[in-house]
Amino acid sequence: MDKVVVDVKLNEKDVFEFQKAHYARSVKPGMRYTIIAIISVLFVTNIALDILSGNFISITSLLLGLTLFIMAGTPLMFWMTARKGLRTNRMLMTEHTYTITSDGISSVSKNHTMNAKWNTMHEFRETRDHFLFYVGNNQAFLIPKRVFDNDEARLGFVRQCAAVIPKPKKPFPLLKITMAVTFGFIVLMFILLLLFK
Repeated sequence: MDKVVVDVKLNEKDVFEFQKAHYARSVKPGMRYTIIAIISVLFVTNIALDILSGNFISITSLLLGLTLFIMAGTPLMFWMTARKGLRTNRMLMTEHTYTITSDGISSVSKNHTMNAKWNTMHEFRETRDHFLFYVGNNQAFLIPKRVFDNDEARLGFVRQCAAVIPKPKKPFPLLKITMAVTFGFIVLMFILLLLFK
C-alpha cells in the first residue's frame, strides 16, 4: 500500500476527545478520579465537623469545595471549549484531506497546507476513536478512525507509519510534583485544622 488518503471534517466530539486525550498526557484519568474521591471525603468530613461544632463553613471547606468543583468540572470545561473552538477556529471548521505515506503526513484544506516527515514528529497517540499525530507539544493532526470505514489494512498502515515516529523523552514531571505537593499541603492543613479546632 503506497498511501492512505482520507477526508476529515471534525465535530464537537472529536475536539472534546482530543482535549481529554491531551489532558491525560499530564494527568492520568485514574489519578484524577483518586484525587476527586479523596477531596470529596475531606470536603464532606470538614463540612460535617463545621456543622457539628456550630461554626459557619470554614475556609478549608470552601477551598476543598472549589478544588472539587474544578476537578470534577474539567470534562464540562473541555466540552464548552470544544464547542467554542469549532465555532471560532476557521482551521477546525474546514474539511482537511490527509495523505499518509511511508515518508510522512500532509494536510490540505482551503485555508492551509501542512507537511510533516515522520522523523520530525513530536509524538503519536492512539485513542479508542482517534489517531493523534503531534507535530508539537500542543498541536496535532487529529484523524478520527471513523474515516477509515473499518478497513483494517488502512488502519494497520497508519499504525505502521506511526511506529516510526520517535518516542518522546520523558519530561520532568513538574505538574505531577506540583499536584502532589499541593495535595499534600491541603491534607496537612486539614489535619492541623482538625487538631487545633
